[in-house]
Amino acid sequence: IPPVPTSSIDIGANLDAAAATGTTFTFPLQVIDSLGGGHQFQLKATKDATAGKWNLTLSSDDPTVQGGADLTSKLSLTSLTFVNGALDPATDPAVTISGLTYTSTSGVPDQGDIKWNLWKTVPAGTPPTGGVSGLTQFSQASTISNLTQNGSPVGTLASVSIATGGLLMGTYTNGLQKEVGQLALSVIQNPDSLLGLGNNTFRGTANSNILPPSAPSAGGGGQIIGQSLEGSNVDIAQEFTDLITFQRSYQASSKVITTIDQLTMDTLNLKT
Repeated sequence: IPPVPTSSIDIGANLDAAAATGTTFTFPLQVIDSLGGGHQFQLKATKDATAGKWNLTLSSDDPTVQGGADLTSKLSLTSLTFVNGALDPATDPAVTISGLTYTSTSGVPDQGDIKWNLWKTVPAGTPPTGGVSGLTQFSQASTISNLTQNGSPVGTLASVSIATGGLLMGTYTNGLQKEVGQLALSVIQNPDSLLGLGNNTFRGTANSNILPPSAPSAGGGGQIIGQSLEGSNVDIAQEFTDLITFQRSYQASSKVITTIDQLTMDTLNLKT
């Protein structure tokens, strides 16, 4: 799988409303470039003297990032304001991190714009009201509940598994999964025409009427359930009954042989 550069980030977190002015909380961000390389950035929120306000700064200690000591100018939003613990509905939903550049010696193309998804549900109306954000400000310790980005490095195929419906799912070294194939089933309308090859394996013959392959559960071809092993279709009660019958028959036969042997020995003894 080729690399996918980061184009959006999602942050879910609570900033402590009881924190003292000047308190800083850091969000560690990993950004994937267009060549699949990862770069670390630090997004910091610092409690302002104004109630409910946190100032934002961006920096990086990655030597391949130009101007990493202070990248705050790359942020389209430099402060967050909360009202009764919720993000102010007037906060711009179109927050971006733009203009990130890498050193020429790294050979990495400049980063495209990265959208910061502040809102799960964007406030509506004029003035805007409502809305649901992943950021809150309650009197609890500052903590991160979710921090994700949509970029991914290069991935090579690590394993293949069969999913329900016969899908062949490839798992790659970058953690992603991708459909790499589809198992098909064929219906044989006259199964008695199959040629047995041993080990429960059969092959079609010139007399076999085999329908074209189709997806599982279509065309009467049955279904495939992923990560499962088909159970036996044998009637266990009947098999145990037959086993007991065979055992009794064997015991009866052995008694007959024992009796004949004893009669033979007795006959030989009479002669002597």
